Amino acid sequence: MDYAFNIENFTKIISADVVPDGADGLSFSLGETDFTIKKPYIDLDGEEMGNSIYIDNNDGLLLSMRITQNYLFVHYCDNKNYNFKQLYQDSPKEIISFANFCWKKVVEEMQNPDLGKDPFELLFKGHEMPHELKLLKQFQDDFGYYYADGFMLRAEDKSPASSWSDNPDFLGHLIPFATANGSGSFYAIWNDGTSRKLGEMPVIVFGDEGGVHIVAESTLQLMHLLTYDAEITVDFDQTYFYKSDEYYQESDDHVEDTSWLKSNFNLDIIENPDSIVENAQEKYKELFDKWFEQYYSEQ
Repeated sequence: MDYAFNIENFTKIISADVVPDGADGLSFSLGETDFTIKKPYIDLDGEEMGNSIYIDNNDGLLLSMRITQNYLFVHYCDNKNYNFKQLYQDSPKEIISFANFCWKKVVEEMQNPDLGKDPFELLFKGHEMPHELKLLKQFQDDFGYYYADGFMLRAEDKSPASSWSDNPDFLGHLIPFATANGSGSFYAIWNDGTSRKLGEMPVIVFGDEGGVHIVAESTLQLMHLLTYDAEITVDFDQTYFYKSDEYYQESDDHVEDTSWLKSNFNLDIIENPDSIVENAQEKYKELFDKWFEQYYSEQ
């Protein structure tokens, strides 16, 4: 497809298979700008809606591109009152330039083979996503994020591990996939270069204050640790789980999570998380530290 802004090209984009039917449409972000593409649909009041591309630069400028009565219109809003004006050749140059830029980006993004795919699944591109994480992601989508204190499956646009090293080989062996606490720590699978599946490889916790430690032998072991329902503490020299009986508040969906883990993996609520962490470190700490020191040193 060329970059010509016309009904033919606009219709190709709106009608693309990657754009779902219905009011939600297809949403994606490029930099700070959000895009939503919608096929024509009938709303609850019987009105025809969609057939549009809606753009928000998150800095006070909105664009609406839409086919109405076989004509292609562009409207813009640059004020807080949401008063949209039609875009003409004599409209402000910066808005015309932004509209042209956005249209070009939409055309290019529609050629992206990963468009419309779950960002979390794309974390594992080139590898088989661990089965247990696939099921946990579905559980999280169904119940929400509040099932284990500090934990949430999450896809990052840029690997947070780059704070330790931006070496491509370093980043290529790590798959950050979840938050570990409320202050910025995160969990990552370490691809140790063996022939095992990703789900059978060690899980690392990267602390928001710099500590990096082995925490589990596998993703399923980490999920077992979640039944303790406590944020992990990550110091420079150690990592551990701790909760106070006096101040502990159960996560909203913790009961559902533990029941789900029991039903799917026959895992009971853990009483001593330290044993899992210690056994994992005994097995993998020396290997991981040797690998990690190639790319990062505290000195």
